[in-house]
Amino acid sequence: MKATRAELVDALYGRITDHHRFMIQMYLGQIDGLECAVAAVEARIGDALGPFHAAVSLVTTMPGISETTARVLVAEIGTDMSRFPSVGQLFSWAGFCPPAR
Repeated sequence: MKATRAELVDALYGRITDHHRFMIQMYLGQIDGLECAVAAVEARIGDALGPFHAAVSLVTTMPGISETTARVLVAEIGTDMSRFPSVGQLFSWAGFCPPAR
């Protein structure tokens, strides 16, 4: 679906009432509150993973792995890879292996 330029320009016109402004302010306040809550939880997780900071930093060097993903991987898998005799077994445990056909 592609709108023409004229349709996009027409879509920008409208009217915002005081009620709309009130609702927008309320929603933005809720978003700000949720962002603060997420930041607090992330800080708490960062503190809990303090002893594993080096492992998390190492995992983030992999392409496509964010800080959050690295924290989850270290929390779920740990740092002791001796429990996985091969890379394939780690991938299988993590659910990354395609199903057998």
